[in-house]
Amino acid sequence: GVERSLIVTVEGDEASDENSRPLRLVVLDASGEEELTGVDVEEGEVDLGEVLPKIWSIGREGKTIYLQLTRGIERIGSAVVLIPMVSHPPITDGLTARLRRAVTESPAAVEQLSRLSQRRLLLLKELISVGDPPERNVFSGFRTAMDRDLVLKTSMGEMRFALDESEAPETIRHISTLVEGGYYTDVVFHRVVRENETGHPFIIQSGDPTGTGFGGPGYMVDFESSEIPHRFGTISLARSPTDPNSGGSQFFVCLSREACASLDGRFASFGQLIHGAEILDRISAVPVGPADEDDPLSPLELPLTPVVIREAILVDAPAHGTGRDAAEADDVPAVVR
Repeated sequence: GVERSLIVTVEGDEASDENSRPLRLVVLDASGEEELTGVDVEEGEVDLGEVLPKIWSIGREGKTIYLQLTRGIERIGSAVVLIPMVSHPPITDGLTARLRRAVTESPAAVEQLSRLSQRRLLLLKELISVGDPPERNVFSGFRTAMDRDLVLKTSMGEMRFALDESEAPETIRHISTLVEGGYYTDVVFHRVVRENETGHPFIIQSGDPTGTGFGGPGYMVDFESSEIPHRFGTISLARSPTDPNSGGSQFFVCLSREACASLDGRFASFGQLIHGAEILDRISAVPVGPADEDDPLSPLELPLTPVVIREAILVDAPAHGTGRDAAEADDVPAVVR
């Protein structure tokens, strides 16, 4: 709650003779490059709300921040993510947001819409839902989470993804709940699209325990706008193309920027591959057959030899801002591309 106690327990490492500086708690921005505030601390319980009062004004701006323990220039352990609980506009996707902005800010756009036929207006209405924004944004306090990475242990090897709480905290909370419950154990990649209509590598998809592409956890989650670009190794929540709020357990991993750029703003991207580029490439190269076994003319997307997620786990992330580079397509051997 706002300006209430927010207690953390500090356990530092043993200071070396070369680095006997005091422990310090610093608040970093999403990039990990800018220190927003900080304070020297002793080991034991610390009330962040009291010793770092600036966090409340930062929270009112709706910014996710990272609490990192340091000693001198060394960053110690994983960060604690402080996610502001702020009321948000109606759930929407990128297309709806752009249309809403056009309608509210451009009289010419309204005039053009008035000239559309009834049929075209009905089609447009199916694509968007223009709602009124809330009367005011309310900051209720912080939700905390540990900064963790997602590891998929597949039958072809491991892939590790850095999760970005600053862009998709609710999507990550949802996925993390499924991971911790063992939901993804022995789940196959049911869809591999080596090329889209432009001829560029597209996606691999998993997260359905039935392996049919139609299964899910029995509930859906709201769409979450994310600025993470869809490129090689980006992991994103799958959903129905016509309903932004239809995400469940299925996710996809992108194979190229060229094929996936159009997904930006329309799907909730929540992380980036940092290890295992060669594994992603090998999965994308498996032989595929018709997606519908009863329809030989259906898209060639179903792996003929199943690739299985043996286990999905969450592991502590490195200290925030210590340079976890994205795994690049150029780093994988040409033989598997």
